[in-house]
Amino acid sequence: MHEDLRLVDTLMGGTDAMRAAGQLYLPREPRESPEAYRNRLSRSTLYNAFADTVQKLVGKPFSKPTVVDAATLEPIKEWCENIDLCGSNITTFCREVFELGLADGLTHLLVDFPRNEPGKTLADEQKAKARPYVVPVKAINLIAWSSEMVGGVRTLTQVRIRENAIEADGKWGEKIVQRIRVLFTDRFELYEKQKKEWVLIDQGEISLGRVPLVTFYTGKTGFMAARPPLLDLAHLNVQHWQSSSDQQHILHFIRFPLLHGAGFNQDQKEIEIGPNRMILSEDPQARLSYVEHTGAAVESGRQSLRDLEEKMDAMGAQMLVQRSGDASATAAALDTAKTNSALHDMVRRLENAVQQAFGLMAGWAKLDAENAGSVDINDDFGLSLVSGKDEDTLLRSRLAGELSRETYLGELKRRNVLRNDLDVEEEITRIETEAPATIPAPKENDGQSAE
Repeated sequence: MHEDLRLVDTLMGGTDAMRAAGQLYLPREPRESPEAYRNRLSRSTLYNAFADTVQKLVGKPFSKPTVVDAATLEPIKEWCENIDLCGSNITTFCREVFELGLADGLTHLLVDFPRNEPGKTLADEQKAKARPYVVPVKAINLIAWSSEMVGGVRTLTQVRIRENAIEADGKWGEKIVQRIRVLFTDRFELYEKQKKEWVLIDQGEISLGRVPLVTFYTGKTGFMAARPPLLDLAHLNVQHWQSSSDQQHILHFIRFPLLHGAGFNQDQKEIEIGPNRMILSEDPQARLSYVEHTGAAVESGRQSLRDLEEKMDAMGAQMLVQRSGDASATAAALDTAKTNSALHDMVRRLENAVQQAFGLMAGWAKLDAENAGSVDINDDFGLSLVSGKDEDTLLRSRLAGELSRETYLGELKRRNVLRNDLDVEEEITRIETEAPATIPAPKENDGQSAE
């Protein structure tokens, strides 16, 4: 999985990360000097269709706040206001986890508890307001795991997580220290790299009786294994990066025409060009001229880039793009159900992962882990508007009395015709207090939505 994760992680880092990757994703041409390659690399800019698509897809389920279920234990409800001890509420946290999972194919939730000092009791912990918290672990940072069958279920027995810590370096400086956290079912060990050796610097007990890690999958291929669901788009994006670099490179040179000289003495190795300069030759047939590129290759490269961008749009926006007006309503409905099924499934998987994390939090706090609680993430998205036909159909149904006013306004709100924070009941009250107005009936076959 490492190569796929490295590719995705680099693309998410944008132009700077792609330039830093150098020849890994932008090979050096044969006989291209290191200096020429560095110049070409510095002129290359990433058209980041991959990261843009991830952001658009993530924005769908989180266009509305994530709701903690009413039956969730009260302490956990309170912890959800700052679930990671870094200020993230449950909506912000779930969005971050969803983005990592969508990009990588999976991500992990580590449920931890502050260290209990020797001699401290549960009452001491409660007084100090010590409580469990959840942090995301990127897939590329979980470097190894072990598992075995327990009661017919594949269960983790060990995981190794790569971490970076910042420590003081002298009076004013800082340095990054590499660490590996090893989690077992009953204990943890923390190793630090010191002079090319891994040294055990900390260890302690885990009272849960299991590895406190939950995995959220979006492209599962096996236990603790996945394929990024947008990996094909990522490869197309790298192809675009390479082609764009070639295009920028050729543009850089054809903007400067070459000076061609004929009939000059070979001893004239250097000729100065510019104002207040004179070029002499004893040959009456001598001439100077500029040689310019025809530009044909530039146009071909430009068209190739456009074709790649269209492919990336088609591949990356399957779950977002609205159908054109020439599609039938039935085809549009089928397309909407088909393309949204994958994203809806991911939302359900994230809800399940958060529910498991709540259970681990309850276990750390000696609460009822079986009934810890859950969250509700918005899955009311992806409704297509086909040239206003949805709005037109809803209005006709409303005028015919087949829909209530509340349902009509609610459906418009679902389709983002009305703002998300609109209170439908309050709007109905306002309508009833206003003077009656006549709503014009929609025109027949005008292809426009009625207002």
